Amino acid sequence: MSVRIVTIPEGADIVAAAKDYAAQGRGWARAAGPLSAVELRRAGHEAQTLDGDLLLVSLEGPCEGPLVGLVSVRDPLSTHLVAGEVLAALASSTTSMCIMHESRGDQSGAVRSEASSAAAIAPAAPSLESQPSLPLPSHVPAREVDVPREPPPARISSPNVTLAQAIPARPAKAAAAEDESLAPEAGDWVEHFAFGTCEVIKSDGDRLHLRLGKDGKIKEIAAEMLKVTELPAGDRPGRRFKLERRL
Repeated sequence: MSVRIVTIPEGADIVAAAKDYAAQGRGWARAAGPLSAVELRRAGHEAQTLDGDLLLVSLEGPCEGPLVGLVSVRDPLSTHLVAGEVLAALASSTTSMCIMHESRGDQSGAVRSEASSAAAIAPAAPSLESQPSLPLPSHVPAREVDVPREPPPARISSPNVTLAQAIPARPAKAAAAEDESLAPEAGDWVEHFAFGTCEVIKSDGDRLHLRLGKDGKIKEIAAEMLKVTELPAGDRPGRRFKLERRL
């Protein structure tokens, strides 16, 4: 059994970083920290995207998924908790994730963590050469050093959660230029994939402020996580757009 402390940089997807370790065998991931956006799915509900002032209270599950999390959401009126299967979670600052990995031939527990000394970036010890190492993705730079540690507690099963579909790599920013000309403005109307018909009351480039047609509440969403498609004009003044999750 080995434990790795992986550093997740600002803007990286914590869920995608955990899945990078699934190919090494049975592994268990734990993480917590501030988020800029999260996509999660509660049992019996469709996936929903949240952004703004978010805190990942806990994230836990097998590296290959599903990962179950508890997210604190703060709005102008209150703070509330949302729990469910986490499909994507963008870190708003540098965050640490714990990877507990079961590997064959490893007779003693080990903690692998980022170190500031030169020994942290030295080649792995000869005793670990028989274990194939999975290259770290460019968005999760991590350095490792071996330090003895006791084995982690037993794994906890997560009931009523189905396996999550693997999230494709996020498109490059250059590809997002196709939708730059389709930017809803104040007075336009949108068909949001989760909120339904909403009126755009403010647009400041990367944020849209929407008034929900159901109850009149105001929601602030990140435009960079949406695919924008223009729709034919309706009976209301202003343009119409369709907002979908960007894959």
